[in-house]
Amino acid sequence: MKAKSIKPILFLLSFVSVIFLASCKSTIEPSPVKQVNDQNLPKGYGYLLIGLDTNAYIKEISIKSWITYVYKPDSAIDEGEYLLVSLPAGNYELTQVISGLREYSLDSKLDWSFRVIEDKINYAGHLELRELFVNEGPSWFKLNWVNKLSRAQSHIDSQYMNLSDKYLMAYSGFGVDHFNQFVSSIQASLKE
Repeated sequence: MKAKSIKPILFLLSFVSVIFLASCKSTIEPSPVKQVNDQNLPKGYGYLLIGLDTNAYIKEISIKSWITYVYKPDSAIDEGEYLLVSLPAGNYELTQVISGLREYSLDSKLDWSFRVIEDKINYAGHLELRELFVNEGPSWFKLNWVNKLSRAQSHIDSQYMNLSDKYLMAYSGFGVDHFNQFVSSIQASLKE
């Protein structure tokens, strides 16, 4: 009799734990060049690479999976900056960008989702944000998610030399990148 009365309580505790974990936010930090070049990825992980092209001060970028990851830059982002971080393999979505002027909740007008594949450098896209603040009037902004894979590949090749030798780059953003498939097939044939 006691075993039956404990099951609903255990179920409720498990359910509450899952809800609690899903609502947690985990801060992510960019991977330092030396650490990335010297270490291998843990099993079940891949690298996420996002380009950041902005003239705005970005306070926070939220990336959601079964938990929400938050990137908070230490300082203003320069144009052409990248976020490279190791994450568990799985499906993700950019959900929010908070700048110095406003908060952008990313809706479904653009596909903000991407995938992290194990043992790959997963380029999700470039987040482009342009803001203009006018004292006496409304502020203006342009927020976009674009594919600049060749630029991202050049960045990895120049900044993380050992990384590009260990892992292939995969485009994991919206749509299909045929150029990346072509380059990957050439790289694979050169390694044979």
